[in-house]
Amino acid sequence: MWADNETEIDLLGFEFLVDELEVLLIERRLLPVTVGVFGDWGSGKSSLMRMTRKRLETGENSGKFICVSFSPWRFEDFGYGKVALMAAVVDAIAEYAQGQKGRLEQTIECANKLRAVLGRWGVWKHGATIGAAAVGAGTEEATLAGAVTDAVAAGSERDDDPTRGFETVAHFHIRFEELVESLGAEMQAVVVFIDDMDRCATETIVETFEAMRLFLHSPKTAYVVGAHAEIVEAALDGRYPNQLEGDESLGRNYLEKMLQNSVAVPPLSEPEVQTYVNLLFAELRTSEEQFQELRRVASENRTRNQLGVALNEGIAQGAIGELSSELVADLGIAAGIGPTLGRGLRGNPRQIKRFLNRFLLRVETAGKRGIELDTAKLAKLMLLEELHPRVFERLFVWHLQTESGVPTQLQLAEELVADKKPKNVAAEVTDWIAQPGVHEWLALSPPLAGVSLGPYFTFSRDRLAGTVTTARLPVELQRLLGELQSSVRPKRENAVEQATKLEGAELSELLPALLDTVRADVGGAAAQGLLALAGRRGEVAVALFDMLGTLPVAKVKGNFVLAFANGFKSDPRAAVLLERWADKGSADVKRQAERALGRR
Repeated sequence: MWADNETEIDLLGFEFLVDELEVLLIERRLLPVTVGVFGDWGSGKSSLMRMTRKRLETGENSGKFICVSFSPWRFEDFGYGKVALMAAVVDAIAEYAQGQKGRLEQTIECANKLRAVLGRWGVWKHGATIGAAAVGAGTEEATLAGAVTDAVAAGSERDDDPTRGFETVAHFHIRFEELVESLGAEMQAVVVFIDDMDRCATETIVETFEAMRLFLHSPKTAYVVGAHAEIVEAALDGRYPNQLEGDESLGRNYLEKMLQNSVAVPPLSEPEVQTYVNLLFAELRTSEEQFQELRRVASENRTRNQLGVALNEGIAQGAIGELSSELVADLGIAAGIGPTLGRGLRGNPRQIKRFLNRFLLRVETAGKRGIELDTAKLAKLMLLEELHPRVFERLFVWHLQTESGVPTQLQLAEELVADKKPKNVAAEVTDWIAQPGVHEWLALSPPLAGVSLGPYFTFSRDRLAGTVTTARLPVELQRLLGELQSSVRPKRENAVEQATKLEGAELSELLPALLDTVRADVGGAAAQGLLALAGRRGEVAVALFDMLGTLPVAKVKGNFVLAFANGFKSDPRAAVLLERWADKGSADVKRQAERALGRR
């Protein structure tokens, strides 16, 4: 398996992005410069910044840059984000100067002057807290270190005159410029890589940008900020809601002002996903020398065609000779599921790697338990589980309904996809195939008709616990449950009509399974079916409010809030929930809840 951390080893073909970022940072005429590295969660932003830092610290750039890596999120609990960044940059410069064997005494002196300024501001406890955290101390120990140092600094001279605030900022800025200039002409720039900004609270985001622009923005400095732009924009919009006009995005305007340039990390294309998965498997199954050669060949192929498959079985065999049987099998699996996996996970490297880690974990766990699994079949079933969980659950229900564990519905579905035209196909099978992505999945190799699926489902029980309840329902109620969560509105509305007429005992059987489905996906079609049914049957409404009262706010979706508020406008129980969501929900949930409460 593979560690889920940022890396300097490029398996994603990021050379062109590293080149782009490096050009921006080494161009003297652009300094001082701030650059945003934007991409989705898990897209590889952190790895891109690490690769770029390595470029600046080695080869022809060696000795020309001081690089600092900083995560404001790590210090957020201490409440000193601004000072943490300032301290990290000053300390990195001082550490560099101390390693120059007396050549930069002036730099050390300038750094100590800035530390004295921080001491007079009464923030030495911040530096002590940061230092304790940096060496691995826990939150309590780090906070205690800060408190002790603060007590020592209490006797030092302080300037508490609030009228001198601007002057103090200006003086720090000037002295920081002097510090950077004292490094000499051979030092081209101090480059600060700021990561995890999209994990931070709004105040920490603002503090970090303020530290960059007010205190540390001076000649020969560069700041690289890695973030999911939309998350940061939404956080900033939420800080200044009263300053928004129409469709204006204050957060977007703020970022455009703070960041002069940007590098976008795109999702991987299907061929790039294929290359990435193949390289991951090659890393496991080849020697270090062989893997380096495969990386070199893949890099050359990417140079010729960035959007083509840069490594596959044929290319690998041509590069290092005969491949192991394990690698051949892995590359065959990758060829089968790679394109569909890449599309389903939107080319996200972290999610792809996590899927493959779960796959290998199940293979190894099965081996320890003496369970023999066909890895290609396991990969195909896991693909359905990952991309279409509701479809996967239906297949599991069919499996439970048979003594052999071989659902005949799956065989009929595969025959329909293969255009064999079987007779007497039930509507549940044709409806199953009609759902998005199922036809494509059925066409993948290997076929699963006639396979006993029990051993494979053994490792999915954590995701299927609620589905056992569904499997125990009478067939007619199972059909009704499926239609209540249909994405086709007329079909769902017809199911609501039928469910409204159920006897109390039948409704009591159906309701737990429907609630479990909605609890797992509050923004899905099943939630719309439950809301409609709750408006028609009082006992369903009671169960709905009980479920929502214990549901974590993070699971609530904005589209559900709007439908819920429209369905229960005059119900006092709804107002209690809306107040809670308006207080603790996401930006979209909060906006919809406030609108429903009449605050806007």
